[in-house]
Amino acid sequence: MIEILGKFMGSMVIIIIIILVNVKDFVRLWKGRTDRYVQRYSGLMFTFVCLTYFVYEYNLAEFKLLVYVFYLIIYTITFFIIKKRRRNNYEQE
Repeated sequence: MIEILGKFMGSMVIIIIIILVNVKDFVRLWKGRTDRYVQRYSGLMFTFVCLTYFVYEYNLAEFKLLVYVFYLIIYTITFFIIKKRRRNNYEQE
């Protein structure tokens, strides 16, 4: 039971870190500090590395491509939504 709880808590810590580094990317984009998809000290790259933990820890190897593609789609959509809104706000000022 303690082993399962420890595994769960470790997974939650990794998820929180993933969320924080991606939020950092989107905040930098929103504030106009960058326009790059892959940023310096990128949350995108960090998340790809962390997703490897979940793929192999939870035996998702057969779904590995699906996990990475799903994340990449969500990141890309969010990136372009923020970029478009920032551009619209800049043009209105």
